[in-house]
Amino acid sequence: MSDVKTEAALAKSRDRVRGQHFEELSGELNLVPYLDVMINLIMFILLTMTTMLNFGIINLSAPAYASGASAATPTVDKADLNLLVTITDKGILITGSPALLTSAVAVKLHLGAGDSPTIPKKKDEYDYDALSKAAWEIHNAFPSETKAILFAEPDIWYEVVVKTMDAIRDKDGKVMFPDVVFNATLN
Repeated sequence: MSDVKTEAALAKSRDRVRGQHFEELSGELNLVPYLDVMINLIMFILLTMTTMLNFGIINLSAPAYASGASAATPTVDKADLNLLVTITDKGILITGSPALLTSAVAVKLHLGAGDSPTIPKKKDEYDYDALSKAAWEIHNAFPSETKAILFAEPDIWYEVVVKTMDAIRDKDGKVMFPDVVFNATLN
């Protein structure tokens, strides 16, 4: 008799729960939202790791150590040009290592003349042809140099930066400074 009362009580409670529009729990867990979140996290982690690996790469050239007679005569590494091209609102300023830019090329191009730009603007336009000619003169004076560092003031347009990089890299299909490093901040 108690079983009948228990079943009746269960049936009554089920009807009351259904009357309140509650659904019975089936006991299954919906894993689709969980899998979506996990796949997005995995993709984010993979992209972050590959980006961080690119930033972590440092190119080094270790000095060669020798023993015997060649160790007695030390070799002197050549000085770097440290070619700096700065885009300002007045024009384009070209500077570099003071010890190396005392050559006839520097005098000819008036490099390192202070605040005045090496290549001033012409009618509010940057003179990319003159920049390319100046880079060609510097490249002829220092043919082994391939690196140039490009700075730009914060208000310089992206298009100007790209055209400046193109003018430094090559002239008429001849490669001058293919390794252009861009530094966006200028203090």
